[in-house]
Amino acid sequence: MTDVIFEAKEDFDREIMPKTRAAIKELIAETDKDFQKQSRIAYLKDCMTDTLSEAWEFLDRYDDDKRREKMLEMLLDGEKVIKLIKEVVKLQGKIISLRHSDKGRPDMTEDIRKAKEYPLTELIELNTNNVTRCPFHEDRNPSMRYYPESNTVYCFSCHRSWDTIAFVMERDGMTFSETVRKLC
Repeated sequence: MTDVIFEAKEDFDREIMPKTRAAIKELIAETDKDFQKQSRIAYLKDCMTDTLSEAWEFLDRYDDDKRREKMLEMLLDGEKVIKLIKEVVKLQGKIISLRHSDKGRPDMTEDIRKAKEYPLTELIELNTNNVTRCPFHEDRNPSMRYYPESNTVYCFSCHRSWDTIAFVMERDGMTFSETVRKLC
């Protein structure tokens, strides 16, 4: 009997599951992106509601334990409430992120790639050995080396490295997004 069940499970895993997975992927691909986002938000809200309900239960237990002067139980219940509240905050963050994912935040992936490709040699002056003085500390002798294959620099005195974005951010005191915009 167990052999028949084992063979049926193998058949299911080998034939039915791959077809089911493919059908689900196809269905997801056909689903409207806005609908997917709204569904995800609704799911996260349900999770948040469940987590808050659980937190309230522990708060009630905490009050009961306080009346009975059960210190250890109070501590455990309090720790559980704190953990659940942190989970609620994470869920809220995910919901806010999903709600604002399309508003005023263009995809910067291409701009970041372009900014990283901006030649560091246009920002620093190198000698013939691709070496210069590090601008981030007192440097009597050239200690910063440029690596053209990765478009990065490394300082052998302060033991730090920079790509184009990090170099401009530190040199000019700019934020990441300001630097990317400047270099594009």
